Amino acid sequence: MRRIEKINIAYYILFSLSLSIPLIIYCGANIFSTSQETSMGAEFADEIESQVDLLDNEEWMDYVNTIGQKIVSVCDRQDIDYNFTIVDDSSTINAFALPGGYLYVYSGLILRAENEAELAGVLAHEVGHVVGKHSMKKLTSLYGYQFLLTLAFGSDPGLVELLAADIIAGLGMVNYGRNNELEADDYAIKYLYALGYDPNGFVSFLEKLAELRTSNPSFVEKLMSTHPEPSERIDRARLAIAQLPSKENLILGREDFLLRKKRLYNK
Repeated sequence: MRRIEKINIAYYILFSLSLSIPLIIYCGANIFSTSQETSMGAEFADEIESQVDLLDNEEWMDYVNTIGQKIVSVCDRQDIDYNFTIVDDSSTINAFALPGGYLYVYSGLILRAENEAELAGVLAHEVGHVVGKHSMKKLTSLYGYQFLLTLAFGSDPGLVELLAADIIAGLGMVNYGRNNELEADDYAIKYLYALGYDPNGFVSFLEKLAELRTSNPSFVEKLMSTHPEPSERIDRARLAIAQLPSKENLILGREDFLLRKKRLYNK
């Protein structure tokens, strides 16, 4: 094909995109394929892991991954691999999910949890974001046109670095909005119940967040900047749990969890 024809086709594509992108953004759609999502997620993960400290504790890394993979086994999205990692920051209560199944939980959040069901609830909530492709939809609404050009003409390391910094700060693609957060809560309760965890563990952790928001807001500043009011989430979660069929011997997993927590920093 002659060069002039290629240029004309390129301009036609970009003109078509300029017409369609506003509608896509307005509808909150996701314009990326699964392979593009996993590729971008890997780039973001590499950049984030160059900017934060990861916990040097193999036992806990394995433990969190084991819980995470159990949740994955019952989740509604099986077309990607999921990776669970602990950020070594005991002063921050936070967790976030990247595109393509890269999930992070802060050691500060683990220290505040009192049983396995609470931790599993947080991880299930983050898996819910991946299932709902919330970060990809957010990327589309924030950077859709720019990202299409980046994908078409080559990657932009500076853009990845900037977005990674936003994620760590609780901004950008992890600022999903109320509806996506509540949807992720619904997924969390569904997955906990399916695995035999007591979903009230998720509620009790939300109650901790509500208390900390009043007593020590700096601990939950990042988390609260991207999530709805804990009181609304607690009320919705309780209502959803009340509607579940009765199930005996639901697990909180307190004793083993507390013993493990003593070894989080004292190996």
